[in-house]
Amino acid sequence: MPTTPPRYTITDTGSISALLDDAQRRWPAVRDRKELLLRLAQAGHDSLNLDLAEAEESDRRERQRAALANLQRTVDWSANQGRPGMDLGGLVLADKSALERAHA
Repeated sequence: MPTTPPRYTITDTGSISALLDDAQRRWPAVRDRKELLLRLAQAGHDSLNLDLAEAEESDRRERQRAALANLQRTVDWSANQGRPGMDLGGLVLADKSALERAHA
């Protein structure tokens, strides 16, 4: 039947045959090699999504590290010494000049 999406022809030889043999060992209850091929495709897709999620998590952690490094440079962490009324949250949210104005 005519169709506009591409069609793919895969022959069960060589490396494809080896992939399907490995898939057969992974999913021994599945006897249909076409089903094994579809499962391999899904497993590959799932792996790509996992890799993407791990990369996004790594990027998020790096942005957090950079933000904390910037925070360490801009906050006067010693400003709360001797001032029991000011909490750490106030230090984190305030910059050095705000702390100086508040406790002048």
